[in-house]
Amino acid sequence: MCTDDQHQEKLTLLQQIKNRLDTRNNIDDTPLVSTVRPLVIDFKDRKHLFIWSANAITFSLEDLGQIAITANTWTNISFQQGMRLVPASQTTPVSVFVRATDETIP
Repeated sequence: MCTDDQHQEKLTLLQQIKNRLDTRNNIDDTPLVSTVRPLVIDFKDRKHLFIWSANAITFSLEDLGQIAITANTWTNISFQQGMRLVPASQTTPVSVFVRATDETIP
């Protein structure tokens, strides 16, 4: 039999193990995008996908329309897996920062 203190200690250790297993690292990527190099949506087994760019870019979302990416702001791009986002007028490749995460970014 365990004492109450031993039981509480075991529960605390189990909770710490659970917290470590639940926490997964973000996956970051810096692809180059242009009118001939679209960004392909890939969640990398995470819940959300965000993009950040130093430049304002407008992406065409296949048949859905367009999305404007504001410079220096995180933008949620959690669209359908495999969807291609093509920059509307970016002829030269520009680097963007894409983060796949289980968290939300404010």
